[in-house]
Amino acid sequence: MVLHALRATDCATLTEVTRVTGLSRPTVEGVVEGLIEAGLVVETAAEEGAARRQGRPARRFRFRAEAGHLLGLEIGVHRVAALLADLDGRVIGAQARDVDETVDADERLERIDAAVAELLRRAGVPRGSLRAVGVGTPGIVEADGTVRLGTALPGWTGLGLGERLSRSFKCPVLVENDANAAVVAEHWKGAARETDDVVFVLAGLSPGAGSLIGGGCTGGTAGRPARSGRCICWGGRPRRRPCCPRRTSRCIRWTSRRSPGSSPRRGRATSGRWRRWTGSSGGWCTMWRRWCWRSIRSWW
Repeated sequence: MVLHALRATDCATLTEVTRVTGLSRPTVEGVVEGLIEAGLVVETAAEEGAARRQGRPARRFRFRAEAGHLLGLEIGVHRVAALLADLDGRVIGAQARDVDETVDADERLERIDAAVAELLRRAGVPRGSLRAVGVGTPGIVEADGTVRLGTALPGWTGLGLGERLSRSFKCPVLVENDANAAVVAEHWKGAARETDDVVFVLAGLSPGAGSLIGGGCTGGTAGRPARSGRCICWGGRPRRRPCCPRRTSRCIRWTSRRSPGSSPRRGRATSGRWRRWTGSSGGWCTMWRRWCWRSIRSWW
């Protein structure tokens, strides 16, 4: 809380930080001293020309954005890119490399390493100055940085991306779905800075969407962020193929030859959540946790 209060302003006194955070003055003073020892905060001198008051002048502190650097990595189908910024998000430099869509995972990671090395060399920043690395990648990403499903890139499904990249850095490496990373970035530095409820739609070879509700990523099952995947249907009329209520990112074949109470996948009797789709207009989708119409057009 103290660190966020100091980052939100150019400089502040202990009294101002106490008022913003609601903490006691001794607590704020102790935290600020700890941040000074960590190199994240520094005490600033009094401004020249400022009116002098009687008594001891108030101590003022500021956040040291130059105390470290952040590295962002974008992994795409046709290119990989690296971006270097200070701790306030001010961009210092960027480097990109073109990649053929057919290259395997090892070669794609080698291109990423080459782009990062070139970027750090040009900026004159040592790897030890990096405080964190953020990675945006297509696919469904687990909390440990493993790509559980990634069909856009060859050899990406099951790849321990976080573990592979951590070998090159001594700081934390955070891997996230590219659409989720994009919506957080837009909320922090982009077009969505004025609102806490945002939906970001990523259109391309691997389309997807990310959303923020109340300033935080909306949660999915098992603690994972909620995602909007692409919908793939096979033949027939769209209105006969509702989105699969199972937690997948594609539609399951549904034809008029199956009975309303049968499973769309195996044609056997199923639980109540499948029978909820027997209505003429729609049903409850456990993936989206809301009532959904059967027409596939409503999903687009």
